[in-house]
Amino acid sequence: MANSVKKRDYILFGICACICFLVFQHGDIRHTGGCSFAYLQGHILDFYEWNVEQAYMFASYMPSTYILFAIWNIPIKLLGILTGPQLEVSYGLMMWYKLLPTLFYLGSAVIMYKIAKELEMGEGKAKLCMYAFLTAPIGFYSQFLFGQYDSFTIFFMLLGIYYYLKDNRWLFVLFFALAIPFKYFPLLVFVPLLLLKEKVIWKIIRDMVLVAIPYALELIVYLPSELFRQYVLGFTPTEYVYSASLPTGSTNLSLVICTFCLICAWAYFKNISGKLLLAQWMCFLGTLSCTVIFGLSQWHPQWLLFAVPFWVLGAFLHKDTKAFWVLDVLMMLFFCIYLCGIYINNADQAMFSWGILGKNMFGKEVMPYLNNELRMRDIYFIKNNHIAGTIFTALMVVTAVFKYPPNAQLAINQAIPNAMRALWARFLVGISIFIVPAVICYIVAAVPPYLSFDLANGEPKVPVLDKTITQVFTPEYSDIVRVEFFQGTYGRVNTAPLSVTLVEMETGREVCHMVYDTSRFKNNTWIEMPVEAGDLKEGMQYRLEFAATNASITDCICLYQTKNQVDASNYYMEAGAAQDYNLCIRLYTKNRH
Repeated sequence: MANSVKKRDYILFGICACICFLVFQHGDIRHTGGCSFAYLQGHILDFYEWNVEQAYMFASYMPSTYILFAIWNIPIKLLGILTGPQLEVSYGLMMWYKLLPTLFYLGSAVIMYKIAKELEMGEGKAKLCMYAFLTAPIGFYSQFLFGQYDSFTIFFMLLGIYYYLKDNRWLFVLFFALAIPFKYFPLLVFVPLLLLKEKVIWKIIRDMVLVAIPYALELIVYLPSELFRQYVLGFTPTEYVYSASLPTGSTNLSLVICTFCLICAWAYFKNISGKLLLAQWMCFLGTLSCTVIFGLSQWHPQWLLFAVPFWVLGAFLHKDTKAFWVLDVLMMLFFCIYLCGIYINNADQAMFSWGILGKNMFGKEVMPYLNNELRMRDIYFIKNNHIAGTIFTALMVVTAVFKYPPNAQLAINQAIPNAMRALWARFLVGISIFIVPAVICYIVAAVPPYLSFDLANGEPKVPVLDKTITQVFTPEYSDIVRVEFFQGTYGRVNTAPLSVTLVEMETGREVCHMVYDTSRFKNNTWIEMPVEAGDLKEGMQYRLEFAATNASITDCICLYQTKNQVDASNYYMEAGAAQDYNLCIRLYTKNRH
């Protein structure tokens, strides 16, 4: 049946998850997993200081995260694989670190199933809900591609929500109390949920105190530590709530805090009855809170996992479930465009470097220049981060606003036509938005010719007119087959021909000469100059000369210039004198070195 999850669906998900688990990874988990060994060394009270002394690793989370990793790493210490804090670890150990939060992610899916069952969705629909959580594109990215540990806080938060729906007040408070020390986000859900159900002020105060106890205990124990105060309490991302603010003259009003207070007030003054309506309002307010924190402040890619349970469950409690699945795909699209434009060479194709293909088929430790030759942001059709971020926020707003409970009109056991086909389309299209461009970047870096020298990240400062412009460089290899330079057109069509000559400095031998039709140039692109392998000799200096005798200030191209000189063998030359910067150029070799 198209409306039930079958064994083959779990198998196919498992194959996709295992491949991505092994191939992609962000490097942060090495730091967190490595820091945890200080606890296994018996350094409890001086945990933060010991990590700095032993490995110069500055721990920036509350102890809960490191305690979980320390328990997980007990076998590693007993086997002698790693005994103390260390940043650089083997691929196998990093995957061991990654396995722990992945198990919490899978456990969170089971709790989603139990929540759906508690809401009397029925066995089949409850499994669909669990599967929708497992395959949510942004959630899948967070866990299996980015490979972080936000699933810890999601797991305990979902347990709290489960007991909230079962009307077990104490376990609701307990599990939210356990969730908050991992990340602070659950507090943004706990408060509205508490106010939605409880109207007695002293009970509200009591539960707010109780939920803060685990965090307060950790705080009291480590507050004397200067490093704890500096790197945990002073952790920069906690200031993101002030990034969107309104100046009043005497202060700046945080839009995040003000809007969150309105959500809490709405919850308190709203009176509801019935488990289904309670769940709909829970998802609505939870989605609103996520939209506020991620829509009005800066976020890190893995944080969006926090919103996934509310997106998924809220869709199942709405008559237009599949419409929200389409929104999931659209959010994934603009999520990827935005993060690959903001976190360049970090949360994009760079994650190959820490995966199993980082030690690729050529036996290299990390594929050279994977992050420079072609980046995912170069592939996506939108280059403006402001546009991508705005559309992503707008989609979150739509996802939240149209889950307003009076609009849901759902019979809880209502079937979703062709649900599994829609879920598979959502999953495969969603993850392909990231994986396909990432693989393209990898292939470009993996096939010859190979980028072997890269002077990039410059600014358009050198117009090419009648005066000859010269860049000196020294190849490290003798099998150079291509030289590239980076140019800009000033956003116009130029007609003045560009003459480029490659000359051997010592002998004056002309290696190559080309005249380019600049009307064919696209703005801000690399231009190729092919050479024969062996024409450039290792260790010898060459100069690249640019001239455009018929150019004018309104009809010329501009070369990009780096801020600093790399070394004495590569430099921009003006009036016969070496300058302390370079033009942006690249060299490609026939063979991998």
